[in-house]
Amino acid sequence: IFFRSHPSDYEMLISAVTVLGKWNVPLFLEVWGEVAPHDKLRLQFLMHSSLDILEEKVRASGGQLDPFLGQLLADEDSRTFGYVTNNKIKLIIVTTADMQDQSSLRRVFQRLNDYVVVAICNPFYTVDAPISSKDFSSKVESLCTSAE
Repeated sequence: IFFRSHPSDYEMLISAVTVLGKWNVPLFLEVWGEVAPHDKLRLQFLMHSSLDILEEKVRASGGQLDPFLGQLLADEDSRTFGYVTNNKIKLIIVTTADMQDQSSLRRVFQRLNDYVVVAICNPFYTVDAPISSKDFSSKVESLCTSAE
Protein backbone atom coordinates (compact mmCIF):
# COMPACT_ATOMS: atom_id res chain seq x y z
CA ILE A 1 0.00 0.00 0.00
CA PHE A 2 1.28 3.44 -0.86
CA PHE A 3 0.95 6.33 1.54
CA ARG A 4 1.40 10.07 1.53
CA SER A 5 3.26 11.66 4.42
CA HIS A 6 1.04 10.01 7.04
CA PRO A 7 -0.21 6.42 6.89
CA SER A 8 -3.79 7.58 7.48
CA ASP A 9 -3.87 9.73 4.31
CA TYR A 10 -4.52 7.21 1.53
CA GLU A 11 -3.63 8.14 -1.99
CA MET A 12 -5.71 6.83 -4.88
CA LEU A 13 -3.14 4.78 -6.69
CA ILE A 14 -4.09 3.09 -9.92
CA SER A 15 -2.07 -0.10 -10.11
CA ALA A 16 -3.31 -1.50 -13.40
CA VAL A 17 -5.58 -0.85 -16.37
CA THR A 18 -6.97 -3.23 -18.91
CA VAL A 19 -9.02 -2.56 -22.03
CA LEU A 20 -11.01 -5.45 -23.47
CA GLY A 21 -12.73 -5.52 -26.83
CA LYS A 22 -16.35 -6.39 -27.51
CA TRP A 23 -15.55 -10.11 -27.49
CA ASN A 24 -13.29 -9.81 -24.41
CA VAL A 25 -10.12 -9.77 -26.47
CA PRO A 26 -7.38 -7.98 -24.48
CA LEU A 27 -6.56 -4.74 -26.29
CA PHE A 28 -4.37 -3.16 -23.62
CA LEU A 29 -3.00 -4.22 -20.26
CA GLU A 30 -0.59 -2.21 -18.17
CA VAL A 31 0.62 -2.50 -14.59
CA TRP A 32 2.43 0.43 -12.92
CA GLY A 33 4.74 0.82 -10.00
CA GLU A 34 7.37 -1.43 -8.57
CA VAL A 35 5.45 -4.67 -8.61
CA ALA A 36 6.92 -8.11 -7.95
CA PRO A 37 6.28 -10.65 -10.75
CA HIS A 38 3.84 -12.65 -8.58
CA ASP A 39 1.93 -9.43 -7.75
CA LYS A 40 1.70 -8.61 -11.45
CA LEU A 41 0.16 -12.02 -12.01
CA ARG A 42 -2.22 -11.46 -9.07
CA LEU A 43 -3.37 -8.13 -10.56
CA GLN A 44 -3.99 -9.77 -13.92
CA PHE A 45 -5.96 -12.54 -12.23
CA LEU A 46 -7.99 -9.94 -10.32
CA MET A 47 -8.82 -8.10 -13.55
CA HIS A 48 -9.86 -11.31 -15.31
CA SER A 49 -12.00 -12.35 -12.32
CA SER A 50 -13.64 -8.92 -12.41
CA LEU A 51 -14.63 -9.51 -16.01
CA ASP A 52 -17.13 -12.18 -14.91
CA ILE A 53 -18.80 -9.74 -12.53
CA LEU A 54 -18.76 -7.01 -15.18
CA GLU A 55 -20.43 -9.33 -17.70
CA GLU A 56 -23.09 -10.29 -15.14
CA LYS A 57 -23.88 -6.63 -14.39
CA VAL A 58 -24.20 -5.88 -18.10
CA ARG A 59 -26.45 -8.92 -18.68
CA ALA A 60 -28.65 -8.10 -15.66
CA SER A 61 -29.13 -4.48 -16.77
CA GLY A 62 -30.87 -5.39 -20.01
CA GLY A 63 -28.94 -2.68 -21.86
CA GLN A 64 -30.09 0.20 -19.64
CA LEU A 65 -26.83 0.74 -17.83
CA ASP A 66 -24.71 3.62 -16.60
CA PRO A 67 -21.30 3.04 -18.25
CA PHE A 68 -19.57 3.32 -14.85
CA LEU A 69 -20.25 0.05 -13.04
CA GLY A 70 -18.53 0.92 -9.77
CA GLN A 71 -16.60 -1.57 -7.70
CA LEU A 72 -16.55 -5.06 -9.14
CA LEU A 73 -14.25 -6.99 -6.85
CA ALA A 74 -12.02 -6.45 -3.84
CA ASP A 75 -9.28 -8.36 -2.10
CA GLU A 76 -7.09 -7.45 0.87
CA ASP A 77 -4.95 -4.95 -1.11
CA SER A 78 -6.85 -3.95 -4.22
CA ARG A 79 -10.21 -3.02 -5.64
CA THR A 80 -11.34 -3.32 -9.25
CA PHE A 81 -13.75 -0.97 -10.94
CA GLY A 82 -15.44 -1.35 -14.30
CA TYR A 83 -16.76 0.72 -17.18
CA VAL A 84 -18.48 -0.38 -20.39
CA THR A 85 -18.56 1.83 -23.46
CA ASN A 86 -21.43 2.18 -25.94
CA ASN A 87 -19.69 -0.22 -28.32
CA LYS A 88 -19.17 -2.83 -25.56
CA ILE A 89 -15.48 -2.15 -24.94
CA LYS A 90 -14.74 -2.92 -21.29
CA LEU A 91 -12.36 -0.91 -19.12
CA ILE A 92 -11.13 -2.26 -15.79
CA ILE A 93 -9.01 -0.33 -13.31
CA VAL A 94 -7.31 -1.75 -10.23
CA THR A 95 -6.67 0.65 -7.34
CA THR A 96 -5.05 0.17 -3.97
CA ALA A 97 -7.32 2.61 -2.17
CA ASP A 98 -10.78 2.15 -0.70
CA MET A 99 -12.86 4.51 -2.84
CA GLN A 100 -15.67 6.08 -0.83
CA ASP A 101 -16.13 8.92 -3.32
CA GLN A 102 -15.92 7.42 -6.79
CA SER A 103 -16.45 10.65 -8.75
CA SER A 104 -12.72 11.10 -9.44
CA LEU A 105 -12.49 7.52 -10.66
CA ARG A 106 -15.52 8.09 -12.89
CA ARG A 107 -13.67 11.02 -14.50
CA VAL A 108 -10.58 8.83 -15.02
CA PHE A 109 -12.76 6.26 -16.80
CA GLN A 110 -14.31 8.94 -19.00
CA ARG A 111 -10.87 10.23 -20.02
CA LEU A 112 -9.65 6.68 -20.58
CA ASN A 113 -12.69 6.06 -22.77
CA ASP A 114 -11.82 9.18 -24.79
CA TYR A 115 -8.28 7.86 -25.32
CA VAL A 116 -9.61 4.45 -26.41
CA VAL A 117 -11.98 6.06 -28.92
CA VAL A 118 -9.16 8.09 -30.45
CA ALA A 119 -6.94 4.99 -30.65
CA ILE A 120 -9.51 2.71 -32.29
CA CYS A 121 -10.71 5.41 -34.70
CA ASN A 122 -7.21 5.63 -36.13
CA PRO A 123 -7.48 4.51 -39.77
CA PHE A 124 -4.42 2.28 -39.30
CA TYR A 125 -5.88 0.45 -36.30
CA THR A 126 -7.02 -3.15 -36.91
CA VAL A 127 -10.26 -4.09 -35.11
CA ASP A 128 -9.69 -6.25 -32.01
CA ALA A 129 -5.91 -5.94 -32.31
CA PRO A 130 -3.92 -4.84 -29.26
CA ILE A 131 -3.61 -1.07 -28.98
CA SER A 132 0.10 -0.57 -29.55
CA SER A 133 0.15 3.21 -29.94
CA LYS A 134 2.92 4.81 -27.90
CA ASP A 135 0.82 7.97 -27.68
CA PHE A 136 -2.07 5.97 -26.18
CA SER A 137 0.23 4.25 -23.68
CA SER A 138 1.81 7.49 -22.55
CA LYS A 139 -1.56 9.25 -22.18
CA VAL A 140 -2.97 6.36 -20.14
CA GLU A 141 0.13 6.21 -17.95
CA SER A 142 0.04 9.96 -17.40
CA LEU A 143 -3.67 9.84 -16.55
CA CYS A 144 -3.38 6.90 -14.17
CA THR A 145 -0.18 7.90 -12.39
CA SER A 146 -1.41 11.45 -11.77
CA ALA A 147 -4.98 10.51 -10.74
CA GLU A 148 -5.98 11.44 -7.21
